[in-house]
Amino acid sequence: MLPTIDKAVLGAATEAGLSNVKTMELSSAFNGRRLCEKGVGLLEEEGMTSWTNPEAVNKTEWINQIRTVSALWPPYELQEDLHPNYWAQLALRNCLSQAYNTGTPKGGTCNISALGRNSAGEPIMSLH
Repeated sequence: MLPTIDKAVLGAATEAGLSNVKTMELSSAFNGRRLCEKGVGLLEEEGMTSWTNPEAVNKTEWINQIRTVSALWPPYELQEDLHPNYWAQLALRNCLSQAYNTGTPKGGTCNISALGRNSAGEPIMSLH
């Protein structure tokens, strides 16, 4: 889904014809943490009970799994399927902070750059 969203945003920015538009490409931001990707899984599959576990950022999927109506129970909602979860939201926050660049916005591609978390508790991402 991210490549489709990126394409739409980049297309709109181009069509706008504005010279000061900065874009942030996210199509590969979650590589290594996507649904069903080798090496990551759900918290319970990885032997963890909380997102706050120090290894959760490295060992879990960052996208909410797809649930059917029969598999829904609180706190899950059907409209949350395929949306960024806790770690992905923090990763996006990291990317947006880098794009904001202390008031001098810059564009680029955001990716996971290392295991673990930064001093703000976010996954370590790089915008280049």
